[in-house]
Amino acid sequence: MEIKIGNGVRISTPRVPVDILLLQKPAATERNVRTLAKALGMEPKVGTFASDPDKLTYTHQHFELTVFRNSGGFRWVDKSRWQMDDGKTNIKMEDSEAANMARAFALKSRLAPRGEFRFAKAARLHVATATKEGKRASDRVVDVAVALQRMIGKVPVDGPGGRIVVYLDSKGGVTGIEKIWRGAGKVFRKGGAFRTIDDVVREIAAYYRTKQGVLEIQEVRFAYFEEGWRAKQKYLQPAYIITAMGTFSDNRFRKRAVYVAPALINATGRITPLLEQKAPQEYR
Repeated sequence: MEIKIGNGVRISTPRVPVDILLLQKPAATERNVRTLAKALGMEPKVGTFASDPDKLTYTHQHFELTVFRNSGGFRWVDKSRWQMDDGKTNIKMEDSEAANMARAFALKSRLAPRGEFRFAKAARLHVATATKEGKRASDRVVDVAVALQRMIGKVPVDGPGGRIVVYLDSKGGVTGIEKIWRGAGKVFRKGGAFRTIDDVVREIAAYYRTKQGVLEIQEVRFAYFEEGWRAKQKYLQPAYIITAMGTFSDNRFRKRAVYVAPALINATGRITPLLEQKAPQEYR
């Protein structure tokens, strides 16, 4: 695999060391789920519980709260309103207005302290209708999802985790919440020097060593990297989140690829797992 670096791509790192943090072990117990349900306005004692290997789910009336065991992340939805289409709603809400509503709700509900998150983006759920001839007749927005990105000091947290998503309806009411935000504990290891882009390219080349083609790096972001709902994670360490476009010999189409590499020379280990090797076929 040939690795290319796109024009203008560079690594921007802080001028001060960034430490590796030890994460607190999530406590996804029935008692804690009931406490969270109460904080979110649910009746904590008369609902029903469902226990699965990877999550706990508490339901009361049309409200549903799911807490994931490995991450401690949760999703709360009002199933009577969340991403529902009444056939006429068309939300006209600017990003700035949606961001202000989501920030205010996050602070009021104590989802995160002030200064520990920033507005990331607003996404909209569109519902389109068409005529019998296949021509689009209307396009309406029925839901706005506002993502708030976690910050640790001046360093953002990137990845599937490190975020709060607040879902808003046409009146600014909250219909759903998602939060993946593992508790950060003490410093596990003081941050060392940052790796160079050449060092990272060598790691990527080793990762794709069994592939043939060309991979062009288009963007490199520096951040703490937090895993998603179901992943176990012990450390929160600085990382380079690399976005690339690849053309592989086994596929004639260009494909977007994301690779996450540790940013420190004294990292706790790799972040993107090694590619699984296919077992050789046996012919009879």
